[in-house]
Amino acid sequence: VKGYRRSKGFVRDHSYYFWADFSEHLSDCQTCGDSVLYVGVPEGKTVVMKLGISTVSTEAARANLEKEVGDATFEYKNPEPVQIFTAADLNWNKALSVISAECIDSDHSKTFYTALYHSLIMPNLITDVDGTYRGWDGNIHQSGAGDMYTNYSLWDTYRALHPFYNIICPEMNVRFINSWLERYRQIGQLPINEYGICETFCMIGYHAVPVIADAIMQNLGGFDYELAYEAMKQVAEDPLRGVSLYKQYGYIPSGMEGNAVSKTVEYCFDDWCIAKVARKLGHDDEAAYYEELIADQKQKAADAKAESEKLAEDR
Repeated sequence: VKGYRRSKGFVRDHSYYFWADFSEHLSDCQTCGDSVLYVGVPEGKTVVMKLGISTVSTEAARANLEKEVGDATFEYKNPEPVQIFTAADLNWNKALSVISAECIDSDHSKTFYTALYHSLIMPNLITDVDGTYRGWDGNIHQSGAGDMYTNYSLWDTYRALHPFYNIICPEMNVRFINSWLERYRQIGQLPINEYGICETFCMIGYHAVPVIADAIMQNLGGFDYELAYEAMKQVAEDPLRGVSLYKQYGYIPSGMEGNAVSKTVEYCFDDWCIAKVARKLGHDDEAAYYEELIADQKQKAADAKAESEKLAEDR
């Protein structure tokens, strides 16, 4: 069974192709509505379905399935080749053993490693086994920068999760950054809150910036610092989502933009990160621009607060 799923809504245009192989001949196969597949199972038989997905095509999904699963079964054993359950155990044990936690009791241990597991299930790979993927511009690309990834909730993750990755798996942060830079090459934007290769613009800030800045300040290799710096500046000068007001007034007036206080604080922090990177890369004039901008914003915010307090006293 092959096909694709395309949805619109919070994620503007979310598309995946699939190829499903079944272990038995199906006596009946029909869909119900838009999402449910009913199959006729032969009497006395257990049917196993193997599923491949792709952003490119059904044939690409088939190739992924054949390369990544092939003849492997879902039995829990470890012959050659390694079977599905066993391979999953090995992969997750390797990933989770990067931290050896001494916990008070088994419940705390379960909580800790469950949280660690949750921290490692996203972002998600989108390149096929042959290196192709559907890009942010909607076209099919052959990756020249390694594996590409999507699904970033950066307002939620820039504070702790990505710095955590820099401790336990810095090479993954580099892969994510290279995905962002490829996105920038294609559509001139860094991600804000991206799912399924589609930008939702949900949440605030331009928080790909601090993740990139952290990697540069820690001298992580494997990506183009100057291209990353160019992309950071671009997103900081994008006039949308209150940025133009922020640059004009030094803060965002509450009557002119939603989430005004939060946006002011987070744009200011992101610009501080750009200033740090500019200094490190030797762009002193641009570093001074962002440093002066931040200082000016602080002063204007203080003046606005004082004026507001005076008005309150006068009332």
